[in-house]
Amino acid sequence: MNNPSDYKGRIPLGANQTSYKVENINFDVHLPTRYSYENKICLTYLINIIYNIESDNIDIKAIILISVPNGKLNNIYGDSIINAGKRGYDKGGFRYVYSAKPYFATIKNSSRIRIIFVSDDIKDKVNKIIGLS
Repeated sequence: MNNPSDYKGRIPLGANQTSYKVENINFDVHLPTRYSYENKICLTYLINIIYNIESDNIDIKAIILISVPNGKLNNIYGDSIINAGKRGYDKGGFRYVYSAKPYFATIKNSSRIRIIFVSDDIKDKVNKIIGLS
């Protein structure tokens, strides 16, 4: 939990991890929005593990499953869900700001974020820790 820029409502994505592309921002994506094989849609899910390292022990605080919008949805989400990555946009990635739009725009009352595990010591504040409150 020493690097909140990697979990506090956003998570880094590389060019090989997403089909989400915004026209006016200079970064490349390497996944298609649909695979040519049987015209299947490309889905991207991230597993975010928040942990503390204490000497030789890794203390897992939370495991979160996050759905990233497909590139076909850029007309809905635009650039509201992206920020520059650690090395800017032109270095092959960006930060997906899942806290900006935590619900699917086209599916009513359905969250893009699923908390799989949370340790007892952060249960009461997990939403704040992951940038959802």
